[in-house]
Amino acid sequence: MIAIAIIATSQTWDQGKPPVRSSTSPTEASRAADTSPFGEVNPLLACSVTAHVRNESNVALGAASVCIHDAITLNQVSCVATDQSGQGHLEWPCVDPDVMIALASKNGYAQVSGARFPASPHKNAVVELVLFPASRQVQGRVEDIFGGPLNGAWVWAACTGLKGAWEAEVAASAISDDDGRFSLNFTNRCTADKLLVKAEGYANHSQDISKADNEILIKLSPESVIRGTVLSDGQPVESASVTAITARFGESQALRSVSGPDGRFEITGVPPGQWIVEAQRRPLRGAADGVVQVGIGERAAPVTIHLVEMALVRVTLESEQETPCAGGVGSIWPVSDAGLNYGVLSKESIDQSGEILFHGVGDGKYIVRVDCRGYSPLQSAEFQVAAPEHKNVSIPMPPGDTVTGMVISAVGDPVGACSVSVGGTVERCDENGEFEVFVTDATTFPATITANGSNGESASLELSKPTRNITLQFSESVTTRGRVVSSTGIGVRSLTLEGEQVQCSTTDSNGAFTCTHTPPVSREVELTASRRDIFLGQAMVSVGARDAVIITNTADISGQVIRDSGMPVEFANVAVWEEIDGRRASVGSVTADVEGNFVIGGARAHVSHIVTAVAPDGSSGETTTVNGPVTLLMSDPIELAIDVQPCAGSLNTGRATVRAEGKIMPVLSRVFVISGSGKARIALGSVAAGTYDVTVEIPACGTKKLSHSIAGTEERATITVSF
Repeated sequence: MIAIAIIATSQTWDQGKPPVRSSTSPTEASRAADTSPFGEVNPLLACSVTAHVRNESNVALGAASVCIHDAITLNQVSCVATDQSGQGHLEWPCVDPDVMIALASKNGYAQVSGARFPASPHKNAVVELVLFPASRQVQGRVEDIFGGPLNGAWVWAACTGLKGAWEAEVAASAISDDDGRFSLNFTNRCTADKLLVKAEGYANHSQDISKADNEILIKLSPESVIRGTVLSDGQPVESASVTAITARFGESQALRSVSGPDGRFEITGVPPGQWIVEAQRRPLRGAADGVVQVGIGERAAPVTIHLVEMALVRVTLESEQETPCAGGVGSIWPVSDAGLNYGVLSKESIDQSGEILFHGVGDGKYIVRVDCRGYSPLQSAEFQVAAPEHKNVSIPMPPGDTVTGMVISAVGDPVGACSVSVGGTVERCDENGEFEVFVTDATTFPATITANGSNGESASLELSKPTRNITLQFSESVTTRGRVVSSTGIGVRSLTLEGEQVQCSTTDSNGAFTCTHTPPVSREVELTASRRDIFLGQAMVSVGARDAVIITNTADISGQVIRDSGMPVEFANVAVWEEIDGRRASVGSVTADVEGNFVIGGARAHVSHIVTAVAPDGSSGETTTVNGPVTLLMSDPIELAIDVQPCAGSLNTGRATVRAEGKIMPVLSRVFVISGSGKARIALGSVAAGTYDVTVEIPACGTKKLSHSIAGTEERATITVSF
């Protein structure tokens, strides 16, 4: 369990309810207008996307929920349910081209990662979302610092190896309920290591869960607010995009807002710390002086941001391809004489023509870096910008070729969490296990292509030249788990399971088994269940399954253990046997409940079985049945006592032991003390009818042994032993 406590300031609020803001934020209004790259004013525009949701078998998933989020702030923009063809269409108001994330959810399914896509006004984007069977669930609770539950909190999760918390490729999302509880589904392709949480009135929160249990506690502190005004030439600027940026513990977090008609803005959900506040409305850009310091639950003093006209940098990728690096990402970095400073200034998507537009670039020296799938990272030469010019920059794409293919698991499923390297160039697989690696003309062939999975899996292949449509398959063994049950679902124990290329354990008392498959591994395997070479059932099982079920053609034997008087015998050990070659062979055993009831699965149909029961006091019963309910009768217990006449002496101690005839383990045993030389009676306890070997030992007198038969008609039995 993870718990993070945050100490609040003197501001107060009701437990489990967000702090009340002092005024309505002007940022709640949608963006109403913006300028084009060259300064013209555009009216309100709309962005749109069409999402196609399918499972790993390429089957369309209807009634799946698709939500669009801002890729930086993770704010939800719009949601829709898919139709029977797995398609959903969404539209939302927008001004600037932006990067968004599409998340799909459906009961029993999970994503490996959200699908990022560039959204532009008047251009419909298309995203393909693949859902995989959910194999893990993380649950938790969102609370305020007083322990009150917070409902309506958005919780996101990101997968291992992806980007910083608030720029992550989120893989799942949920909203906390009235008790503050939430649950997130994951596939075995995603190892979630980060939770991101937002709630109205509270500071945004990120939490490492890589070493957490499946039950997580999240405590949120009250939000801080950064506010101010955006001006240009002394006049308020409406619809300016305002961003607060900070770096905490190596994580970049960005919070956004939009200025109102009077130029005022408020950025909410701010955690305590130091923030750089910037604003932009193309082609204008500016920043607040210095840094803004905020504490817990604090409204920072208003800041003023003065916008001035900035430069436009247009980057062109020079390549023989028709759509070079479409869908990739370019970033612009300021450069000083001492090297890079302040980190990345802006990130933009690469369009279909291979161009990147960076707006609002100030005076100074810069470089542009390009991350393009299939290529090693590219970088421009340094260039100088003098606002408000339009700067053109070219980046040549290196000559070479592309190696493409797919990475699959030992059972043939696509592996999303993997990387592929050729000649020193490394690329990540997409969620479908597909990869593209660009190799330049300088790459020497033959070369080795290697794929590595997130759990240490690997596969490699020797290439004589750049090759397309390669399949790399991991060769590690795969484990399948499940249960073998009777026709009514009762677990069947002590069965042997067999199949091709597989080693399986014998089923335990609940019918559970584990199988290890050695490569080459098929997607399915036929497992046969047997007992002592007698076939009991078989089933096709998905390799790697965690809940496989094999239903046998066996029946259950049920019944009750009772006394002659009708009283149930609690906790009797009941066993079912079948006769093979004149000997009894065990089918199964169980302990009866407090009412004497029992059920044992795994009995062969239409075969006579022997049912035995032994009570804790040694009473026993036996009957036969052919797969029907049975009643095992036991005689009522008989109270046994021993009258001992010791040898002469003032003090005698000894032990009396009673064993069923011919048995080693005693039924009853008791130490006794006799004062003087008088006769004494020792009450030993209850026994069933039968013949018993009785041993009485008195060190001062010696040992006496005798055999005694007790009839079932007796209520009490007394054995006399004299020395």
